[in-house]
Amino acid sequence: SDVAGSRPAPLSAVDAPAQAVVELKNFKFIPDQVTIKRGGSVTFVNKDSATHTATAADFDSGDLKQDASFTQTFEKTGNTNVKCKYHPSMSLKVIAK
Repeated sequence: SDVAGSRPAPLSAVDAPAQAVVELKNFKFIPDQVTIKRGGSVTFVNKDSATHTATAADFDSGDLKQDASFTQTFEKTGNTNVKCKYHPSMSLKVIAK
């Protein structure tokens, strides 16, 4: 039974969206974790005046100036850790199901 206030179940692969948008804002990735379907994509949009990157082991957005965007497709299931190479305290976890 569903109890009010209980945590929602984690997204299954069926429920995971095919696309997500992550803003780079106030020197953070917002949100700092997204779940998508395998083969889905994440679009990164820089809302800061500072230049940022979305950099992981197997991709790099290059420099994203203010209002620039970059879309990455995630072909494999698993977790990908994304950072800004200029601001290493910025981190994001992408979960592809």
